Amino acid sequence: MKVTVSEALRLKNEITTELTHYQRSLSDVNYGYWTDLEDDTRLDVGVAAKSSVAFHTSYEKLLICSMQINVILAKFNVDNQLNQMVFEKKNNEQLLNFYSYLASQSKVKIESKEVLGKMKKYKYTPYWTQDEVRIAIKTCKENIRMFLTKIDKLNAKEVDIPFSYGEIENLRMCE
Repeated sequence: MKVTVSEALRLKNEITTELTHYQRSLSDVNYGYWTDLEDDTRLDVGVAAKSSVAFHTSYEKLLICSMQINVILAKFNVDNQLNQMVFEKKNNEQLLNFYSYLASQSKVKIESKEVLGKMKKYKYTPYWTQDEVRIAIKTCKENIRMFLTKIDKLNAKEVDIPFSYGEIENLRMCE
């Protein structure tokens, strides 16, 4: 089944959520049954208890779907250098934070301070001028927008997953 990368990511998250439901309900599964030794009749623990065989089969299928979609997305990320783009975008966001702080510190200031009873004037000269900081901020913002555009284009591409929505829907636990 062909789906966009964005849809594959959504489906991956859905599968992960469903796996969490399975893991939480391990104690609700019926792993065996009791037999009355006098008349050799089977006593089921309860109607609500799930059979461990059916639970195991569904759980295993869901784990396989999870592995398949993760492998497909990982290969897509490597083939398209998506991880590198995401890290470069994050680096630009960090630099933008740095430059934004630097903007508040890039003004020449003159302050008077008392030193040993005498007033002295001091001049603060920043290493970066306001123009240099503005250019750096503008460059970071342009880079972030560029990476977001590239990532959005990649997320719109299609990948082929070896299962259907119906298969995942059939593996859902009743809540």
